[in-house]
Amino acid sequence: MLNAPDDPADLVELRRLLREEHAPASPAQEILVDDMAYCLWRARRLQAALAAADPTDLEATAKLQDLVTTATENYRLALQSFTMVRDLRAARS
Repeated sequence: MLNAPDDPADLVELRRLLREEHAPASPAQEILVDDMAYCLWRARRLQAALAAADPTDLEATAKLQDLVTTATENYRLALQSFTMVRDLRAARS
């Protein structure tokens, strides 16, 4: 179970859960799983900040939304890269 959005222990737990789920088999895969964990952790923290933001401060909420979007896109890129590296490794075996 994950804790409050600002709890750094969440990053450790996300890393553990993603390593368990994806079972990285190389240093490159481990780095990509770590990247996925960081991006998810960051997105959660930013989403919490966005939810707590003053809705009348349009500039701040737009900036936070952009950061959430970027973190989410970076997660997807790391996952896509992980899948590609895993598939290349499997094809060479």
